[in-house]
Order: sequence, then structure tokens, then C-alpha cells
Amino acid sequence: MPYTGPVVDTHHHFWDLERFGDHYKWINNIPADAKDAGLKRSYLLPDFERDIQDLNVTKSVHVQGEWRGDEVEETRWLDGIAEDVDNSAGFPHAIVGYANFDSPDVENQLQEHAKSPRFRGVRQLLNWHEDESKRAAERDYLSDPEWRERIGLLAKYNLLFELHLYPHQMAQASALCKQHPTIPFVLDHIGCPIERDGPGYDSWLHSMKDLASNANAYCKISGLIHPMHTSKGGWSAETLRPWIKGTLEAFGTDRCLFGSNFPVDGVCGSYKQVLDAVKACLDELGVSASDQHSIFYANARSTHRRTAEMADVQKRKRAFRKFTFRGIEVEQLLDLSHDQLLDLLNCRARRKLKRGLKRKPLSLLKKLRKVKKETPEGEKPAPVKTHLRNMIILPEMIGSIVGVYNGKTFNQVEIRTDMVGHYLGEFSISYKPVRHGRPGIGATNSSRFIPLK
Repeated sequence: MPYTGPVVDTHHHFWDLERFGDHYKWINNIPADAKDAGLKRSYLLPDFERDIQDLNVTKSVHVQGEWRGDEVEETRWLDGIAEDVDNSAGFPHAIVGYANFDSPDVENQLQEHAKSPRFRGVRQLLNWHEDESKRAAERDYLSDPEWRERIGLLAKYNLLFELHLYPHQMAQASALCKQHPTIPFVLDHIGCPIERDGPGYDSWLHSMKDLASNANAYCKISGLIHPMHTSKGGWSAETLRPWIKGTLEAFGTDRCLFGSNFPVDGVCGSYKQVLDAVKACLDELGVSASDQHSIFYANARSTHRRTAEMADVQKRKRAFRKFTFRGIEVEQLLDLSHDQLLDLLNCRARRKLKRGLKRKPLSLLKKLRKVKKETPEGEKPAPVKTHLRNMIILPEMIGSIVGVYNGKTFNQVEIRTDMVGHYLGEFSISYKPVRHGRPGIGATNSSRFIPLK
């Protein structure tokens, strides 16, 4: 049966043409009567959330939309969207931005991008063709040794590179993967096949297998709908199946990722139609439930992961909102000394903490630290069970989830800033609240037997 689990969309775009229209020249140049004319409008978080409603899309990766100008400004803008107080889901959770490896200044660009905790990699369009109308790159970058050498800077910042190119360029891309074996290379849109007849398909599949021979090469099952929609034949799940089959044959299920390519593919159909078509193809091809989970979720988690040390965000743990405790923000609260913290607590908690923490509370704190450390960025930590109802909540516990025993079950309590100084037991009540009925007949058991006059 088709996949029903969580989905990570590894390829979508946002653009605000009202605020940043000058940065998107390619959108402005779309003719009004073109099939792509629907792209000439802003596409922002509310639009994306409407498109993915009830589809179990839990995380997303924003890929640069050919923003020109100060490219780092796009990353800062996306960080602002992700950290907005109204964005409870945190989209986008990862960012693939633009950096110009044709420039000697590219490392400075990477340094600025890497200040974002969500930044995962770079995409620079490489599509080069003898037909000028099919070119997306300014020149043939893959043939430039200096450009290829600069790609190695990505390893320094633990970043990936997205390959947006044509099938005839995959041999050069394969050589690039071998030149930089520690950098993950992710192929966009199954290599943008532009020749879709029999010989074109065979040539594409041969090139895909050549690129996939590198263990550091991955492929997105994305961008299939748009080129078929703009061709005469249109698209359907049937037309997608041979291309998805060839992609799986080349890369396997452990190196394929799902991407919607919205809103670009949105001119061809709804998000649900695109997602359902890919799910149907995978199901008809006999891909197991666990392998589908890898394609739709697990592979993206591993490919787009970046260590907190490289992101330089050690003190930005779960900083989606600005919470305060007695007027002090969370980040400052974590830096307080023991004596400074005691001054903020009530006298009962202050007396208890002055006596020092015993072995069991210290053991609980140690477990909470361990779970937090092992939790992927952007995820909630796993619950830690405890019987310590009289444990006072400390600032370092904020963001943790504690299963507090109430005499019968372990109630999961997510520690918030306003809980600091309280006991864990206050948030896991050990009695059943009394609920009173209506006054009058029926309010008590005995009144049910009063004869009616």
C-alpha cells in the first residue's frame, strides 16, 4: 500500500515578489502567456502550509530560488521566517543557499551563510548546453579546474553541494565527486533529462549509474512534473514510473530523497497530486514500506544533517520564541551562577537547593543532558522517566521532556521557562479531578430515586 508516514520535503522555494521582486529576474522575465506565468506571484509560508495540509509533511529544505544581489540576505530572511512566533512548525528546517564559486571571495560568502543554524549547503546552477536557450549557467563551470578546486571549501564548513545539471554533464560531476570524496553531492530533479525518447532515456540511465557509482552522490526524486507538463504529452503517474524506476536502479533506496519542487511544480498540479503520484509509483514498483520511509524521511535526515559546532549555534537551543523568567531571557538564564539563580527563586526552593543536589537528582540531570545531546537539531528530545516528583525544575532542564510518575502512569511534561523553580510533581497530578454535574435531580445518586410529582 502507498506510504503513509512522515515526509521531509527536500526541495521547495519561497519568494516574496512584493518585497524582493528585483532579486528574481528570471521570474520577472516569464512571459504573461507562458504556462509558467502562475509563478509570477509571491509564494510564502502560508501558501506552503496550505499546500501541505493533512499530508504529514513534517520538515522541509528550502533551496535557493536564484536570488541575485546579497545572497546571504536570502538566508537571513529564511531564518526570520523559521523563527517567527507564528511559525509553530518551524518551516523551513534547513536551507540550501547560493554562493558563487566563480568568485575568489566565495569563502567569505560561506562564512556568512554558515552563521545560520539551518544552513546545509550550496546550489549553483551548472546546466550548460550547446543550445543557448537551454543554458542556466553563465559558463561551463564543470570544465574549470579552479572552480572545481574551490568546491573543496564546502568540506571545511561541513556543507553539501546540489548538482543542477544535464545528463551529458554527469561524467564531469562524477569526476567532481571523486575529487572531493568527503563532500555530499545531491543531484537535483533526477538530472533534468531533456531528451525523453528511447535513446534519450537509455543515455540518461547510463549517466545516472556513472554518477551513482560514487558513494557520496545522492539523488532527489523531484522536478519530474514540470518538464512533462510543459511538453505536449502532459504528465501522470504512468509517465513518472520509468524515470523513478531508473533512479532507484541507479542510486538505490538508501540514496534517494523526495522533493516537491513547489511552487514550480505547482503550476502542473496540487501538492497532493504530486506526492500521491510519487507514492503510487513507489508502491507499484514494489518498494517496501521501510525503503519508502527512507526515501521520504530518513535519508533526508542523514544527508542534510550538520553538526552544531560547524553551525556555531551552541547557545541557540530551541530559540523559536523569546521566553523570559522573571525578566531574564533563557540564554541569559543558562549563564547564571548558582547563587544568582537562588536569588530568583522562592524561599522554599531556595532552601532546598542550598542544601545541594543528591545523587538521584544529579542522575536525572545527567540523563537529560545525554538525551539532549543525542537529539538531532530541530527535533524534540525523547522523554526521560522519573519518580522524582519533588525535583525542582532548573534552567538547564528547559526544552527537555520528562515522564513524571503520578502513582499510576508516567505523564509526559515538556519543561517550559515558566516552570523554573516549581516541582515536577506540580505538573503531573496524582489524583483524579472531581467533576460535578448539574444541580437538581440527577446531581447525586440518591436523587435519581425521588418520585416525580
